[in-house]
Amino acid sequence: MEGVKGWLLGVSFAALTGGIAYAFSPKGATDRIIRVAVSLFILVAAVSPFIGEGNSLSGGFSDGFALNSDELNDALYEQISDNVAAAAVVKAKEVLSQYGLTDCGIEVDVKQKDGVVYAERITVYSKNGYGGCDKAIKSEIAGTTGAEVVTLE
Repeated sequence: MEGVKGWLLGVSFAALTGGIAYAFSPKGATDRIIRVAVSLFILVAAVSPFIGEGNSLSGGFSDGFALNSDELNDALYEQISDNVAAAAVVKAKEVLSQYGLTDCGIEVDVKQKDGVVYAERITVYSKNGYGGCDKAIKSEIAGTTGAEVVTLE
């Protein structure tokens, strides 16, 4: 029964996704191509339990897509780390631009402690120096990003 529920959920999701994609697609010359693509997408979702070895409505139908918890945690941590690093770079660039520094390289070291992902260290590289504002820049970047250590090189 779980296999049938999963199959119905998959087909419903495919139909909903296809409908949304079709609704937001441009009308005109590409209209027919998009209708065919959406139809194929729904068709593949509908027949997927019958394609391949060990796939049937009686169960085991999505086993090939299962991730163990360690893989899922690692993937999730990597995604969150990338987002934290990107946000820290944006905030650091905003601070640097206030001081007229637009051509700087920025590296962010991200750590995890007690389930919290944060920017531990931010290193800023500038070929032209910091115009005597080193301490103010460090303080402001640390304050806006939450980084424990800010290094200017």
